[in-house]
Amino acid sequence: MSKTVDGPLTPEQKQANADYFEQIIAMVANFYIWKDKGEVFFIRDGKLLGTERGVAAIKEITPEAFHDKIGIQSKADVIMGVFI
Repeated sequence: MSKTVDGPLTPEQKQANADYFEQIIAMVANFYIWKDKGEVFFIRDGKLLGTERGVAAIKEITPEAFHDKIGIQSKADVIMGVFI
């Protein structure tokens, strides 16, 4: 479970994270690098596509309502990412 200094994330904090990722999806054309986690997400059809580990990390810090906007990338997504 993701925690702040004072304990688990509140619903408001999770929503703020979801809002942040919504802005990433809207503003970034091809991919997003989450440097602290060492994860690269591709943006396809309004979704962030990442590794199982990366998707799990986002799910941990966002509300369930946001989870339909993230998914696990396929091998084709990884191959296509090389050519972006």
